[in-house]
Amino acid sequence: MLLIRVTGLLFIIFTLTAALSNAQENTFYASNGNHLIPGKIDLKQATPIRIKLSSYPTWVTGHDDGSHSVWYVLLNDSTVQKVVVEENGKVSVLKTNINLPSDTILSIDTGSNPRQLFAPELYKNNFLTHPVRLIANNKIAAIDASGVFSIQDPDRIYRLNIEILKDSRILQNEKGQILVLTGNSTKYKHGILGDKVEADGFAIIDTVKKPVVRNQFALKGSNVFETLMPIWTDINLDNKREIILTKSDSRSGAQLQIYTEDGKLISSSDPIGRGFRWMHLIAAAEFGPNGEIEIAAVRTPHIGGVLEYYRLKDGKLRVVHKRAGYSTHRIGSRNLDTAVAGDFNDDGHVEMLVPTQDFKQLDSIKRTAGGSKIDHSIKLDHQLSTNLAAYSSRGKIELAFGTYNNELIIIRQ
Repeated sequence: MLLIRVTGLLFIIFTLTAALSNAQENTFYASNGNHLIPGKIDLKQATPIRIKLSSYPTWVTGHDDGSHSVWYVLLNDSTVQKVVVEENGKVSVLKTNINLPSDTILSIDTGSNPRQLFAPELYKNNFLTHPVRLIANNKIAAIDASGVFSIQDPDRIYRLNIEILKDSRILQNEKGQILVLTGNSTKYKHGILGDKVEADGFAIIDTVKKPVVRNQFALKGSNVFETLMPIWTDINLDNKREIILTKSDSRSGAQLQIYTEDGKLISSSDPIGRGFRWMHLIAAAEFGPNGEIEIAAVRTPHIGGVLEYYRLKDGKLRVVHKRAGYSTHRIGSRNLDTAVAGDFNDDGHVEMLVPTQDFKQLDSIKRTAGGSKIDHSIKLDHQLSTNLAAYSSRGKIELAFGTYNNELIIIRQ
């Protein structure tokens, strides 16, 4: 028991160190792609703030601005609104002059002062993903509409001749390295992530000085990585980051895989067993009832989704618990951010906050010795229409999301 808690603590320290060193308050919860938010909130004691908007929201991202919280909300009519919540709970909804495609992934430029959204021109005309600010040198990395990866500063632009998936999310670590998905494969035309082009590899790029490809790996045969955002973390506590992805093919469907940074396969889960069946990788955290590190994923979210917890045991990724009734993705969407892990009842342990199959309720799921239980539920009047946005400031988590009822819901304590 003590060993489990110590190793789990090391994992959390590693995760939090990476998050803090990256100083990211971004579209996802850590710059390594893990949907794990530090801090805490007691959802049972939190009061939702409901804000009526002129159209339904499609994406939300936020940050703390010292004395108040700031949320940027992209609406279905392509306009962006800024929502400010003061400490006393007063809410202001401000129009901006920003217009973006309604499926754009909003991202905050953490290097701007004051903090604000990345300007539309920094997307390089590619609104399938978003730019990031590099922690190594404060430069901006982006993938343009033709799939060219570039890093720019005020003096020059560096471009890499590498085939990057155009809708790959850009991950980074505390060493100033970038992880991107590579290849534009049409070998597996499932088409659930916005198009029928998938990655068949990944690359790690050094960015401290002139960008250089450090490692590159490609799958063989008809296999693809059916994701836009891996998780890049130390899953086996060897003080090295591993890369967790969803691998798919037309015969066996999807399975989870763990690789070293140079492309050595460490472990795989059992595949679903049927082609064109997907698995949504979400988070790696201390989910286990005794603090064991587990990977949370939703199996077949489009056809009776099942929340599954995987544990790395004896070199194999094994399911240790599953709970039916959840969906985290809509077919054709690039929104992979509809679930998040964190301490949602202020008990020092990690829970999953995940939508039910009908997208009209968010359940906080706690792992227990007997399996799992619903610790708290947030009922929605209409279906979820956005990502689950979250940030942590001064140890406190704030959440925000939208519904098709033209409503933004902010949850804070």
